[in-house]
Amino acid sequence: MTKEEEAIHNKEYVYRCIPHRAACDREGRLYCRAANAVLENPVYCSYCPCFAGRDGKEQPVCRYYDFPWQEKTDSRTPNQWKKYADGLIGAGLVPVFPDYIIKRDETEESIEQALQFAAEAHKRQVRKGTGIPYIVHPMEVLSILRGMTEDPDILMAGVLHDVLEDTPSGELELEQRFGPRVLKLVKKETEDKRRHLPAKDSWKIRKMEMISQIRREPAELKKIVLADKLSNMRATKRGYDKEGEAIWQRFNVTDPGMHRWYYMTIGEILAELEDTQAYQEYMHLCREIFGQVRSKG
Repeated sequence: MTKEEEAIHNKEYVYRCIPHRAACDREGRLYCRAANAVLENPVYCSYCPCFAGRDGKEQPVCRYYDFPWQEKTDSRTPNQWKKYADGLIGAGLVPVFPDYIIKRDETEESIEQALQFAAEAHKRQVRKGTGIPYIVHPMEVLSILRGMTEDPDILMAGVLHDVLEDTPSGELELEQRFGPRVLKLVKKETEDKRRHLPAKDSWKIRKMEMISQIRREPAELKKIVLADKLSNMRATKRGYDKEGEAIWQRFNVTDPGMHRWYYMTIGEILAELEDTQAYQEYMHLCREIFGQVRSKG
């Protein structure tokens, strides 16, 4: 029995944070440990917080990869790797999201618990118009927030910002697990979806309510909003570069002028964060994407 097998058997699995090539097949599919999914198009790795560059063969290197995969000798396919990981997760031997922190303090442990919770809550969800696992968005929000704050509640709320809005998770569960301040921050970033109405019919009123809400809030919430919207704008820019104007068809409201109004207004509200790198990138992307947009209305 190998050391890894013995550790698994004893429920003492040792997680590693040693960057190495992700498990790809010849067709380019790879097993993504962070999302516990097989990705058909690993080009997305270039935009993932887990990404650590590419090797000499142009295959992605993942810094959160934590299973004992042998780069030169392991012949398992991405689907076989997922089956292996699902078995370990199902047996309670490893968590849904990689436990990648080696030297952990109380703050990092809490953030990791939030990642675990979000990964489970968003399981089987994908980013709109793509096959990208949804959990990558909260991961990116966390990565952006780390450049603006070390406040653990803000970091956790960033990871969890969509769980009330887009998953069955409830307020009581969130408060019991992560505390009242995290719940308050998440609620402030949660839209009233008005699920009794078609999404396109309620879109503008929902966005107006969010704009009104953000105007009243302090910088701690505005940082979460900025990280969320910057992640969205990065995704929109990637889609726009690939699809052009057709990208707007993936949204509930297909008029790009309405999206310009919303994101530029958010930029005005968040101007107190103008000294941050995140805000500067956000406004650059807004100007680049929406500079030539004209409303259909």
